[in-house]
Amino acid sequence: MSIRLLVGSALLGWAVALAACGGGGGGAPAEGVTAASPSSIFSKKATSFHVLGEGFTSTGAAVDVTLRAAAGTPFLGGTSASLTVPGVAQSDSLVDTGLPATEVATSFTAFVSVRRGDGVVLESSTPILNVVAQRVTGITPATIDSSATTSVTVTGAGFQTTSSTSATVVFTAAGGGLFHVGTGASNILSVPGTITSGSEVTAAITYAGVLGPTPASIHVVLSDGTTLPGTGTPVTFMPGANGVQGTWTYESVPSTTAGLDYGSTMERPIRGARVQLVKASGGAVVTTRELDANGAYKIAYGGSGSVIVRVLSETGPSHPPIRVEDNTDSDALYSSEGPPLAIGSGFQTADYVATSGWGGASYTGPRAAAPFAIMDVIYEAMSDFLAVRTISFPLCTVNWSIDNRPSAAFDVTTGEIGISHYSGELYILGKEDVDTDEYDQYVVAHEWGHWLEDQLSRSDSIAGPHSIGDYLDPTVAWGEGFGYAVAALVLAPNTINSNAVGIAQATGFGEDIEDNSLDATLPNTGWFSETSIEWLVYDLFDTANEAPHDNVTLGLGELYDVLVGAQKNTPYSTTIFSLISALKTAHPSAAGDIDTLCVLHGITPVADALGTGETNDGGWAPILPVYSPVMVNGPSVARTMFNGSSYNAVDATRRFYFTGTGSAVTIDALTPPPITFLDDFDILVRVYRKGARVADVDDFVTLGELFTLPSTIAGETYVVLIIDISPGSPDYTYPVDLLITSP
Repeated sequence: MSIRLLVGSALLGWAVALAACGGGGGGAPAEGVTAASPSSIFSKKATSFHVLGEGFTSTGAAVDVTLRAAAGTPFLGGTSASLTVPGVAQSDSLVDTGLPATEVATSFTAFVSVRRGDGVVLESSTPILNVVAQRVTGITPATIDSSATTSVTVTGAGFQTTSSTSATVVFTAAGGGLFHVGTGASNILSVPGTITSGSEVTAAITYAGVLGPTPASIHVVLSDGTTLPGTGTPVTFMPGANGVQGTWTYESVPSTTAGLDYGSTMERPIRGARVQLVKASGGAVVTTRELDANGAYKIAYGGSGSVIVRVLSETGPSHPPIRVEDNTDSDALYSSEGPPLAIGSGFQTADYVATSGWGGASYTGPRAAAPFAIMDVIYEAMSDFLAVRTISFPLCTVNWSIDNRPSAAFDVTTGEIGISHYSGELYILGKEDVDTDEYDQYVVAHEWGHWLEDQLSRSDSIAGPHSIGDYLDPTVAWGEGFGYAVAALVLAPNTINSNAVGIAQATGFGEDIEDNSLDATLPNTGWFSETSIEWLVYDLFDTANEAPHDNVTLGLGELYDVLVGAQKNTPYSTTIFSLISALKTAHPSAAGDIDTLCVLHGITPVADALGTGETNDGGWAPILPVYSPVMVNGPSVARTMFNGSSYNAVDATRRFYFTGTGSAVTIDALTPPPITFLDDFDILVRVYRKGARVADVDDFVTLGELFTLPSTIAGETYVVLIIDISPGSPDYTYPVDLLITSP
């Protein structure tokens, strides 16, 4: 009873107070939630809103706001009828809160309640908040011609939530389907769109490029990045109703040790090249696709009239990246094209051949096949490695021209390239009746081997002239031998390294890299011979084993592993010693068989990357050891130099190594030559750390070189290379003393 009296007294006092204030008979305001502002919010966008009502307690108090769906369980992935979020009472009649971005399948209305800190819950008597499910629900038309421009309307809800009217309509192909096949194939097609209302986006699809019926789902991305999902696969892209299909091949002329065999010319597919459909009238490019690995293409058109099919000397994005360009014509791409072709209904079949241009005694027509022959060798090389390892190849650029020729001058813009070579890009000879290398597959693959080593591994070669029988610096012997070995590995079973030269390309020379008997006849078998290394590396990684010496089959994958691993990171120079040392470590069970192959090719079983214990001196003892250690602040180390015919000969270079101190070091290479040769005496000193050149000193003095490295890294290995660069005549030997000091 006392409780009832107290309540009654309180109500009476409140009513009296109202009367005194002139309120007149309105009754007491009811506590509760009455409205939400705004009354509609969007599911994919975090949105703040106000809850209005009475009795929300004092300003600044924390409250809980709960949204309860009028029907169903739309929250938490369709598992809950309600969602609670924090809020703050700004006054007795207003609460600030917000709904985070959430995934809901359909739009719905919700009751809103506020739970005060004292546990009292105030809820709206009716649903007061609309939650709009931002989604894509459909598209018109539902079938799209992939070769023609098609205007589409995407329907849904919640599109118009930003001040911008732009949006992106994104199609995702289902079941492994692809868009833009031949121009950058992807399962995603993104199209700019315009928001015309909260439930509609319009867009124009200009070209989708599918090969067959391709179902796709849709989602829309608003300008603020909000993604509105779709459901199912509401649209199907269809290939165009007409177009062109067929193949592109090139004429391949076999290269033999007797020259080019034009009589045995054959057709090979142009693999992976970009192919264009061009309007015959005006020359506008309709679309660019790519040939497949068999040289086949299919291009939907959707128009009428005459078109031209053109192939370019560059691979498309779905294939290994290769470009063959004309260094004498501002690096232009080569192209070959067929005659105008009338397009009617359905697909026309058109097969094309890029011809060699050979007229029987000379080239009488465009040498259209040449750039594609070059590209195909590199395509094969890259494909062979990609078959065994996942590799992201950079673009391989090749420069070829009918004007590329040997020359004492050097100007690649006029074709004076010296020889086929690699210097960041490949340069291939093409001068008729002099030396054409476009069909000499081994030449192209060899230069690509240099590219592979430089781009993905490491090349420390000091370069220079080289040929069979030369006694070469070990970095040169390794680089050249490796290039030919890689050529044989990717061109197998063709193991004939041939080169055609001369009038009508009718003279040739070469060797069979699988014939190990030739190596045994050379006077310079060993670690300084490019031929020995060529055959050794080929035997290590080829698939055929010849008893009793070759019992090793490691494969291209294992070669790639050591190239990008230990060979790339060796602290010493890249030589056959660093490769073999790494192989034996990676494949200990094969170490004995690897040693057997080394001995066959004149190399002492390899102990380490330094070539420690190597006994083959090629008949001139001063070239050993391969490296000499030098202690910083220790005694000088003496070696013997030789003024020979070439700076890159094994007897004209000496290697030393020392360990960095963490501070500056002074390097003193003292070389007192015989007094009679002072006028033409000179050495070059280079210092490397993991193949990177940190010093290159040649002061043109006659008694050596003296210089200081301003800093070194403590514990790091540095290689010092001394090269004789004196004139080659008269020949003489002389000592070099290397002294390294540090504060």
